[in-house]
Amino acid sequence: MDLKNWFKTKGSLGVVVLALGAVGFCWYPLTPIFGSWAAFFSIKAMLVPLAGAFAGVWGAALITGLRLLVRSFWGAALDAHILAHYLPGLCASLSWATRSIFIHVGLPFLCMFLFVVHPVGAQVWYYSLYWLIPVGMYMRNNKLSAVFLSALGSTFIAHAVGSVIWLYTVPMSASVWRALVPVVAVERLVFAAGMSAGYCVIAYGMRNMSSGWPLVWGYVRSLKI
Repeated sequence: MDLKNWFKTKGSLGVVVLALGAVGFCWYPLTPIFGSWAAFFSIKAMLVPLAGAFAGVWGAALITGLRLLVRSFWGAALDAHILAHYLPGLCASLSWATRSIFIHVGLPFLCMFLFVVHPVGAQVWYYSLYWLIPVGMYMRNNKLSAVFLSALGSTFIAHAVGSVIWLYTVPMSASVWRALVPVVAVERLVFAAGMSAGYCVIAYGMRNMSSGWPLVWGYVRSLKI
């Protein structure tokens, strides 16, 4: 097989880069998840959604499936808490892969509804207003910082799905959710910025893979390993 031509294939390269990145940074903690003493957001939360941008719907599904497979291989039960870590990333990936109105508009509104009908969520209903952001990004002007706005919409879709799953599976008081309101703003801006940077780096690498591959391959051969 011609490796050079294979790496020039957009979908294949996208899957490889995102899969390696997600695995490599899987356990690198970034910020703690409120309500848990052991769970953390990690850099993979920035990388995994980009699967949809570079590998499409099927690539996003494949990477999520591989992550779940690896998790189950190590004996982890596929319960609601696991879904809270994996389903948001898949939904965020789909927001990059498709312009479906269900993903960009329907899903945020569904999450808002599920949040405010919960007894605890009803006390902090304004928390769910963050999820109007993906709707606004869907209707944005494509000429205005498209990558960052796409990343912003994507990270808030992940936030919406993850928050609803967390609300229904982890007991947390309304005061904790209330304290999260300012934290979410900073956290999601950081995630969107990181996702945008990751997108630019991967896109640049893909554009230059054809010219850069001979140099990389020559260096590897010189190592004689």
